[in-house]
Amino acid sequence: MRNRKNKITAVLASAVLLMTGSMTASASGDAMKIVVLGDGISSGAKLASGAQSYVQLVESYTGADVTNYAVENNTMAGLLTQLEDAAVRQSLQEADVILVTIGTHDALDPFMAKTHEFMTQFGFAKFADVFTAQLEDYGLTETTLQTVYQPQLKEAAIVNRQAAADAMHEVTAALSGYEGQVVFQTVYNPIDTIENLDELTSKRRLAYNTICNPVSAAVNGTTDQYGTVLEEAVNTSIHADAAQYGFTVVDTFNGFLDYAYKYVNLADLDVHPTAEGHRWMATQVLASAGLLKKGDVDASGEVNAADAAEVLVHAATVGAGEPGTLTEGQLAIGNVIADENTDASDAARILVYAAEEAAGNNPTWD
Repeated sequence: MRNRKNKITAVLASAVLLMTGSMTASASGDAMKIVVLGDGISSGAKLASGAQSYVQLVESYTGADVTNYAVENNTMAGLLTQLEDAAVRQSLQEADVILVTIGTHDALDPFMAKTHEFMTQFGFAKFADVFTAQLEDYGLTETTLQTVYQPQLKEAAIVNRQAAADAMHEVTAALSGYEGQVVFQTVYNPIDTIENLDELTSKRRLAYNTICNPVSAAVNGTTDQYGTVLEEAVNTSIHADAAQYGFTVVDTFNGFLDYAYKYVNLADLDVHPTAEGHRWMATQVLASAGLLKKGDVDASGEVNAADAAEVLVHAATVGAGEPGTLTEGQLAIGNVIADENTDASDAARILVYAAEEAAGNNPTWD
């Protein structure tokens, strides 16, 4: 497996430790107000029947008054138009929390269109066939991948990069005037579909990298060895503007890294999250906004044995040398001992806390 980048950011850690429970209601004592902006990720587009979007999960968990202005296929230009609407502006003025997912279509639509064109040209029935089929059967060789198709895909991936970065600056500036906590999610790489690259032959790995790598560079930009951004992209804009305006960032790009094969449904080049992807986003958003109760790893609203079980499964998986099963937000919420790891010791402490609470006591995490 490639090296995972699942690290708890300073913003996330501080939000969880210092703000948990602090935003359960607005200053007036009414239900907390959440306003949602963005595209199909936030509108719940393409979700299976009965599945809940991350917005619905957040609403269910918090009991907040949620107003969702997200629109499928929305772009930053579309969002900027919405932000001129009087009703939207009024909602934002009253919001305690503003959740935003935007930029996927601005940055990636040309790339997705070019990828679909190539799939149709070679007769691939499903997107994953690009990585698992015998390429020779489709008239593809390593040489044609490297010299013909990779340059076209790279160009399609970067064609909108600067425009998307500039548009993101406009969006963040427009939102900077509101008092509610603004939570932006970064744009993820929806092409990252393979569970284990080591299982691919070198030729199939080349096909994978031909398609996957340009997207990462397009949305994240590139940096030198000192971490200085050399080429601006939509995610570098999000991080820079968040630091400037005091926004919270949920790093969905790194959270989905190596996991988009289960967090995104790409059978038909669909960039929208699966139910599991939405669950990841819900726990991450709740944690980063300080809305999850400490120890409530499964976001059920209660601290109980199920939370301890989630931590134990994660610890056992990590102990076996595999990627953990918890998101960054869950790791922070589950790390009740506040040490370096979320592990069996935390699970034991969660069980003690749950037992004390069930007995009618008022337990603390001290």
